[in-house]
Amino acid sequence: MGLVWLLSLMLLWLVPIFTYRKLRRVAPTKVWRWTGFTFGLVVYPASVGTYALYWAAGLLSVFGFPLAIVGMFGLILGLIHDGPGSTLALALGICEPGKVVSDTEHLYIALFDALVWAPVYGALGWAADHWGRGVFDG
Repeated sequence: MGLVWLLSLMLLWLVPIFTYRKLRRVAPTKVWRWTGFTFGLVVYPASVGTYALYWAAGLLSVFGFPLAIVGMFGLILGLIHDGPGSTLALALGICEPGKVVSDTEHLYIALFDALVWAPVYGALGWAADHWGRGVFDG
């Protein structure tokens, strides 16, 4: 993948941001569950795009240091969220062990990660919505 394509993946961070802003006005009792769900959908590919900032920062020499720090944060976030998708792709035979992952295989891994992380973050958001309304208070 080219650097421009990877950097464009950072635009996926706008999906949960716009979801939050819209639902805050339209459905304030369901803000966090849908924001969490959309965050889970895009967290892996968006973090890979954020990691590309690390490499883009090298073009700016010393002035790119803050971008490199953000890129390292994207690397950490990507490593945390990559496990389930890669494991599923290996288990289903989509990716071969010990081989470099191609562009199509990256797409499958991102889709599997979305299937895993969207319900997880959606459930956390659901709990936050209920906690905010005082449902869990005894």
